Amino acid sequence: MKDSIHVEYQNKTILFNMSGWLSASHVAELYSASVDNWLSSTETQEYLADVATALGVEGPQKLTQVSAGGIWLHPK
Repeated sequence: MKDSIHVEYQNKTILFNMSGWLSASHVAELYSASVDNWLSSTETQEYLADVATALGVEGPQKLTQVSAGGIWLHPK
């Protein structure tokens, strides 16, 4: 991907955007998985709420970005 950071981790190339957001869609693809329904699950919503509280982020929606390029996770 253009304008992305490629990091080698456990023999796989992990993609981050230039602001440090992790491409969850790309990581899932590396493991033949999908994140299509991941954000809508109750467990994910509870987890994101807990992480938002721990980081002092105003709401779990600030921890993810959904775009045509997939799902991206907050740099922290």
